[in-house]
Amino acid sequence: MELRNIPGGIVISIAIGVADGLIVWGIATLFDVSIMVPDSRGSETLTDLALWNIVFLVGIASVAAGILLWFLERISPERAVAIFQIVAVIVLVVSLALPFTTDQALAAQLALVAMHILVGSAIIGTMTWVATKPAVAPEAAEGGAEQ
Repeated sequence: MELRNIPGGIVISIAIGVADGLIVWGIATLFDVSIMVPDSRGSETLTDLALWNIVFLVGIASVAAGILLWFLERISPERAVAIFQIVAVIVLVVSLALPFTTDQALAAQLALVAMHILVGSAIIGTMTWVATKPAVAPEAAEGGAEQ
């Protein structure tokens, strides 16, 4: 199996993931829920989640997923997609605990969990779609065989 356009998949997963994150952020803001995140790694001080944080973190997660998928294709082409999905779901499930490590309102923690689920699902789904997408559309393959 040859993987298809991984860089294109990364771009698509960033676009969908950022849109998902912005939707959750917008709904939370609409209901006056202030989503807080640590202001630096390991910090106890919280700051409001900025829009650039969403774009940056979705980008990092999408690139990491693309690199993992590319690497798995090189070492185990037959099982690359299945291994990718298992690893990605484990990472997503573990990440769901992170919002509950901050001292903030339950509504903000749940908004972060929703954001993790939506963004993670977008990345996993997009990268799986890219990995399993046929190289040539079935109609084009049939049309070429008839000539």
